[in-house]
Amino acid sequence: MKTNTKFIIAIALLVVAGLFFWGKQNQSVSIMFWNETGIECLSDGHVNLAQHIHPAISVTMDGEPVAIPANIGVTSTCMAEVHTHDASGEIHIETVEAGKEFGVGDFFVVWGEDFAKEGYRRSVTVNGVEVDVETYTMKDHDEIIVSYISEGIADVGVEVKI
Repeated sequence: MKTNTKFIIAIALLVVAGLFFWGKQNQSVSIMFWNETGIECLSDGHVNLAQHIHPAISVTMDGEPVAIPANIGVTSTCMAEVHTHDASGEIHIETVEAGKEFGVGDFFVVWGEDFAKEGYRRSVTVNGVEVDVETYTMKDHDEIIVSYISEGIADVGVEVKI
């Protein structure tokens, strides 16, 4: 083989290798978020998780249970870090980042429901103890009850677990 041909092949290989390396360096990590919130979509589904916990939630309005739908936070293109699979009230918190924390309000954001409902007083209890929703973060096996009582109505005092 002529020296000229070897030189051209060597240059071509260097160009191909350089383009491959440059392409790898310029790939950006695309992070998707649930409906333009700060809650990420799990790009690999249930793979490579650092955290997977299951608090349970029930919601009442004036003592009447509110159904928690299946597949909150789940579509064909996104599974939010905070989601449900069924209508049992079990919340799945799954993250690739260990120790990432979410409050009850985050669940309502993914659900698409207002956490603070106009015309209602809200109380949140976790494992039977009233909590400050501004500082509480959901933990594995927590039993969360969100109660809404119409303003001007005396507390019903009846909690119904869904």
